[in-house]
Amino acid sequence: VDLLGFGGDAAPAAAPVAPSTSLSLKSPVTMSGDEYQATWEAIPDADATVTAIPLSTMPTLQWMEQTLASVSIFTMASGELPTELKFYHYCCSGDVFYLIQSNITKGEEPLLLQVTMS
Repeated sequence: VDLLGFGGDAAPAAAPVAPSTSLSLKSPVTMSGDEYQATWEAIPDADATVTAIPLSTMPTLQWMEQTLASVSIFTMASGELPTELKFYHYCCSGDVFYLIQSNITKGEEPLLLQVTMS
């Protein structure tokens, strides 16, 4: 047995198996506004995953809501402000709810997507 890895008679190690990165989202699921707010406030900012997704065109509120609903990501609230579009979404995989806040700044092209898992 080659314990130091110099290529003796040891069998090659099996390649590690990558964990699955897919989710199986439930549909339909419901969550009240009060539940969403309480859960969001209970999660530390340090536990949030933040990412920026570049967009080629400015989407509408309706397009965002319909597109995400088609993959079982539901809208808690959304709105258009003078400088941005704001969305609050949720979805569920197994017993885990995922809360999503996203903002699209008008005139700029990254969709800033903050995902918080609860």
